[in-house]
Amino acid sequence: MPLIPVVIRSLLEGEIDLVARCLPFDAMTPPGRHREYFQMQQRGEAVCLIAWLAGRPVGHALVRWAGTWTYPMASELKACPHLSALVVAPEYRSRGIGSQLMETAEEMALQRGYQQIGLSVGTDNDRAQALYVRRGYRDAGFDASRKRRRYLDEAGRERFFEEVSVYLIKPLYVE
Repeated sequence: MPLIPVVIRSLLEGEIDLVARCLPFDAMTPPGRHREYFQMQQRGEAVCLIAWLAGRPVGHALVRWAGTWTYPMASELKACPHLSALVVAPEYRSRGIGSQLMETAEEMALQRGYQQIGLSVGTDNDRAQALYVRRGYRDAGFDASRKRRRYLDEAGRERFFEEVSVYLIKPLYVE
C-alpha cells in the first residue's frame, strides 16, 4: 500500500469529541481518555499528537515528558520521555502513519534536549514490535512487566485489560 502523508499536531480542546468518535476504542483509549490526555498536555506533562488526513483524525500518540510511572523500571528512566497510546485507525494501518507519529514524537523529544525515548510493547504484539525495531528501538534490558487495568467500555460495562510487555529505548541523535 502507498504511504499516506498526514498532518501531525497537538490535540486542541475543540477536537476532543471528534478524535474520540473517529479513532478506535480499545483498552488503552477508553471513553474519556482523550480529555485526560488534553488535560495532561495543558499542564505541560505530555503532548497528545493527532495525525490528520483531510480534516479527519486517523491516528494519535501520547508523549509523557516525565517518562513512565506504571512500570517497575520507572525510577531508572528519569530522563526518558515515554511514548504511549500509539493508535492508527484500522483502515489506515501499514501506510506509514504510525511511523510519522513516532518520528514527530522523537523530534519533539530531541528538541527538548532528551537523548532517548522509550515505549512498552506487548510481548505478543509482533506487528508493533517489528515497527519499533525498524525505527531503532531496542530492548532496554528490564524484566518483562505485567500491566493490568480495569476500564469501562463504550456501553459502561466493566472490562479488564492485561498484557505482558517489554520496555524498548531508542537513542536520539542530532544529525
